[in-house]
Amino acid sequence: MTTSRSRGRAAAPLSDPAADRAALALWLVLALITAARAALTFVPTMWAWSLNLMRFVAPAPGWTLWALSALALVPWLGRRALPALEALGRAFDRSAVLAYGAWAALAAALAWALPDRVRFVGDFLLRFGTAERALKPSALFPQALPLDVFLHYRLARLCDTS
Repeated sequence: MTTSRSRGRAAAPLSDPAADRAALALWLVLALITAARAALTFVPTMWAWSLNLMRFVAPAPGWTLWALSALALVPWLGRRALPALEALGRAFDRSAVLAYGAWAALAAALAWALPDRVRFVGDFLLRFGTAERALKPSALFPQALPLDVFLHYRLARLCDTS
């Protein structure tokens, strides 16, 4: 959408029918997905894979996050939140260090808060067994690089509390 400036103030955006139809289509799809996630939470099978994920989440965080995503689709709430989000975007534009630092902190917090409890990453069980039994990693993993041996063997042995 284009805007024209007159006397230092932004005029109302010009209406673009194609952009309006695209925005409406996007809003309808997001509203449909949000409604499907709520409805499919109670389906006991996995046929709606990825739409019924809330059935595996504790109710308080699951429904809270769902409600926030549903509220974001209410037009007048979106218009009220827009200035704050634009200010946040401008702050990130002015300082790349702030933006990268914020994303790095968020990624670190997620990695810290959501550890791999399934132990499904790579050949974890082989490496875990090596650290548990104090086996020589170079004999079992001749292809392992020094950092790999440090992270999965030496550091694991240092952190062992048993």
